[in-house]
Amino acid sequence: MQSGIYKIKCCSNSKIYIGSSFNIESRLKKHFTQLKNQNHINPHLQSAYNKYGCNDFISEIIELCSVEDLISREQFWIDFTKCYDRKIGFNNCRMADRPLGYRHTDEAKKKMSKSKRGKKLTQEHIDKIKKSNTGKKRTREQRKKMSESKKGAKNPMFGKKESEEHKKKRMKNCLSVPRWNKGLTKDVDSRLQKLATWEGKLPPNAIKCTLINIKTQEKWQANSLKMLSQICPLSLPTINRLKNNTCGKKTKETYKLIYES
Repeated sequence: MQSGIYKIKCCSNSKIYIGSSFNIESRLKKHFTQLKNQNHINPHLQSAYNKYGCNDFISEIIELCSVEDLISREQFWIDFTKCYDRKIGFNNCRMADRPLGYRHTDEAKKKMSKSKRGKKLTQEHIDKIKKSNTGKKRTREQRKKMSESKKGAKNPMFGKKESEEHKKKRMKNCLSVPRWNKGLTKDVDSRLQKLATWEGKLPPNAIKCTLINIKTQEKWQANSLKMLSQICPLSLPTINRLKNNTCGKKTKETYKLIYES
């Protein structure tokens, strides 16, 4: 496994593509597989491949370097070769680490939109995605970043109100899909059997917690957040937001939640 900078060259027009990878051999294989399958992310490289054919392209390693230096060395070779110039190369972007300054044309956007319409993932593809994500857990730092990226004005729904017409349409769509447990009982469905085993018992993910009113010093204690919501003035979603430190300023100033994680 070699990390470094590589080049793909079209012999007929002498145009080049500069890239970097921590595993050059694997990355080059991926490039040519995508070109062969007509789904390469770079339309200019794909167009040249379709015109001149596989045998007209050669690839080579132009520099080996550590993984930490990949971006800086790739940027050096992009600047040196000027492969972002359409007369010289195939690279879409001037920057090695991100597509800064590159914008798709309206025509390209329409083509991309049209190519995706009506397409559905196969069940095999869906199963692969499920398998790759099973057991993955995001760190606290990742969850915090995701939360911050959607707060306030960053949220796509910030300042918007749902119209009555849209509410009715959404409700109609929800009611048109039958519930997963419709007609099933715990005698015939394993999922309902699992839920039934915890009926009247404390679930394993329960959090022993105490809610304190900072102003009056009134306390509410329970063995789970759900039980706590049944005896205190706050709803379960509000308690969860208080726990995750995403609730409103007024709630933060009034209540304090102590729990055993």
